Amino acid sequence: MKPVLILFLIFVCGLSFGQIRTVEYFNSKWEKTKEKKAKIRRVIMMDNDTTFALTDYTKRGKLLMKGKYRSVDPLIENGFFEFYDRKTQLRYASGYYTNGQMTGVWKYYTNNYYVVHEIDYDIIERRYKECGDVKSILMTNEADRKNFKNAMYQGYPFSKFEEFLYQNATYPPMAEHLLQQGAFVAQFKISNFGQVCEPKIVVSPSKDLSRELLRLISISSGWQPAKIDDEPIQMLLTLPVVFRLPK
Repeated sequence: MKPVLILFLIFVCGLSFGQIRTVEYFNSKWEKTKEKKAKIRRVIMMDNDTTFALTDYTKRGKLLMKGKYRSVDPLIENGFFEFYDRKTQLRYASGYYTNGQMTGVWKYYTNNYYVVHEIDYDIIERRYKECGDVKSILMTNEADRKNFKNAMYQGYPFSKFEEFLYQNATYPPMAEHLLQQGAFVAQFKISNFGQVCEPKIVVSPSKDLSRELLRLISISSGWQPAKIDDEPIQMLLTLPVVFRLPK
């Protein structure tokens, strides 16, 4: 009887630990509030010492998001996530986070669960290159400035690249869920071979939108390098971008 009793106790303790949960309430601006004033209810389940399952619902119980976290203070996403349409309750996006960053292929669905498109965030690391020093673009005299030609995107001025960004951007579901938007500043280099190198974000109000901006920079192609006296040179570009929530 003793071994059976010990196993039973272990099972009961393990079951209870897996069911530990807390509930948090938020208003429409994602500020913590009391239950009576809440628009969103967040249920936090502790799976084990290192994994938490979070599920967000509307005040009326409609599912919005569920996913795995490595930590809840601070919040660090780490695992599979799904996002649901507030009205239809159908899943519209799913994908993985690794240590707080969107990774792998994220899928976006139609109302009948067909995959309408996929976004690969690992491409950022696969296409990352180092250009080296950009001091060669410093123009030391008036002649250099007169003979300087700026980098071009597919034969057009830099403003054409901004069109590419807005036409190809996919708003990350977590950023939309948390109502994140704002002004970003990215920097990247165009090598003397026309390659995109060393993209980075220098101003950011949202890590997921930063990840999307890095992805867009990484997949861009058709750059023509800057030139002095028709000699290709490296150039550091600074890109201000504003993301607005979809209407």
